[in-house]
Formats: sequence, C-alpha cells, structure tokens
Amino acid sequence: EAFFHTAERRRLTVLFCDLFGMTTISEQSTPEETVRILSRYLDHMIEAVFKHGGTVDKILGDGLMAVFGAPLEMPNHEEAAISCALDMTKAMVVVRQQTGIPSLRTGVGINTGPVVGGNIGSGKILDYTVIGDAVNVASRIEAETRNQDVDILVSQAAAEPVKSMF
Repeated sequence: EAFFHTAERRRLTVLFCDLFGMTTISEQSTPEETVRILSRYLDHMIEAVFKHGGTVDKILGDGLMAVFGAPLEMPNHEEAAISCALDMTKAMVVVRQQTGIPSLRTGVGINTGPVVGGNIGSGKILDYTVIGDAVNVASRIEAETRNQDVDILVSQAAAEPVKSMF
C-alpha cells in the first residue's frame, strides 16, 4: 500500500521539459548514439535546474520534471522556474552544436499551485516527489508546446506574480 512519509502541502512551481524528435532520432541511430544525445541534453537541462535552485524530481526518458520551492522553501519559485526555462532554451543552441542535430528542440511547461510533497512509495521503495493537480497541469502545458510551436508555455498562476519581470 502506498504511503506518504513526511508529506507536506505547499504552493510551489513545477516545470516539465521534453526533447522533441527523439523517437525519430532513436529509430535512425544506434542505442549508444541515442544515449549520447540524451545525455548531452539532460546535462544542460539539469544544470539549468540546479543553477536556479530547483530540484530534479524525475528524469522521464527524454525529459524531466523539476520543482521550485521543495523540498526546501523558495520565496521566488515562479521567477526561478521561468528563468530556468529561458536558460534551457538558450542551452539548446549548444545541444544542437554538440549533437550535430539542428532540428532538436525542447518544450517547457510551467505551472504554480498547491501540491503535497514528501517521500512517497511503499515499504520497499520511497522517492521524494510532489503530487497534485498543479503537477498534472504543468505536464499538460508542456505537451501543448508541440501544438503551439513554442518553446515555453507558462500558466497564468505562475506568470501573474512575476509578469513585470519577464
């Protein structure tokens, strides 16, 4: 049975990013080459998250989920997440150069809202994560970047507190 250990409700900002075109690339590349491309991408994305004080919650194949404001509180979590997203899109210039694939692009979705965070799992495996509708919305916003042909989409909840900064 799943349980929470040290679960806490908090308002924070969630960021999802995804590398577009990896299915096609992996079909045309060796597994080793696919891993090399993913590693280059994830190195830069994770570096951006850490630079802005975020926590990498999960690596999701060719993307990741990061949180800003947990497990440690962060007063400017919206600003940090949006700044991170901007750095992620800038880093894609380097990723394209390093991989030699000019068509690579990333999509980033950001949302702010209440979540419950803590060590979640079973008696055998626990993982720190956050759960709540704010997480689901951030994931759906990231997915929408493909349809809108934009690199970054930010919910109104995340944008409103920092609209004068960006």
